Amino acid sequence: MARLAVLLACLCLAGCFYSDDPLIGRFQVDLPLEPGVYSHTPYDETGAPWPRPTWEGRIQRRGGRYVSDVPDFPHNAVRLREIADGTYAAMAMSESADGRTEYGYGLVFLYPGNIATYHNPDCSALSADDRSTWSITRDEEGFCKVESWASLEAALVLYLRDHGDNLRIDGVYRRIAD
Repeated sequence: MARLAVLLACLCLAGCFYSDDPLIGRFQVDLPLEPGVYSHTPYDETGAPWPRPTWEGRIQRRGGRYVSDVPDFPHNAVRLREIADGTYAAMAMSESADGRTEYGYGLVFLYPGNIATYHNPDCSALSADDRSTWSITRDEEGFCKVESWASLEAALVLYLRDHGDNLRIDGVYRRIAD
């Protein structure tokens, strides 16, 4: 059941990198998106946006996280930390069946006008040598466990170096009102 929680986090934002402990702490966050009303439009597996937004609501900052009181906010309690100009590691939380909190990681790209896109990275796209160098272990289900911020940041930077020109967008948030 714990893997199910990680999988759900991966499907929502986090890709296949995960950790048992948070790698982006409250005092390490970056808060580049302004609070306001946003719409969320997911993209399908071919990279095409859905015909209309699937969620709309006010997003606020609370405790170093982005949160919303509007039900079904797809990325509630996400924390961001910049890894390159306008590019952020995103940490999402999920709860396992046994009540433990697990953390999944993805990429967020910020654009002018409070527009953010996100991508769920595929850790299997990293070479075995890169995973070994940064002590990232890949389990039998294809998920990659990271133990430190340095390892996660290095993995995401390598991933962007190798795949940045061909990243599929998995969704977009657009600020539509203050």
